[in-house]
Amino acid sequence: MIGRLVRGGKPAWVFFCDAAFAPITVNQDEDGYDTIETSLAVGLRSVLERYFGEDAIDPDRFLVQALYGPLYQALSQIGGM
Repeated sequence: MIGRLVRGGKPAWVFFCDAAFAPITVNQDEDGYDTIETSLAVGLRSVLERYFGEDAIDPDRFLVQALYGPLYQALSQIGGM
């Protein structure tokens, strides 16, 4: 869906509005934070992290950064996770 929105360089607004993306964060659970086991958003961010750190040396990092840079930036800025 996101790929279709940004085709041709058009801007898109994407919202993670379903509680399933981060149930602990949504419920403001005081027992902790969402993890890769509880949150699709945290899981996606975790998978992408290795391509965006200062020490990223994976040969595919340039391709991943070009394709998923905006998604990683968005996931990295979500508070509470």
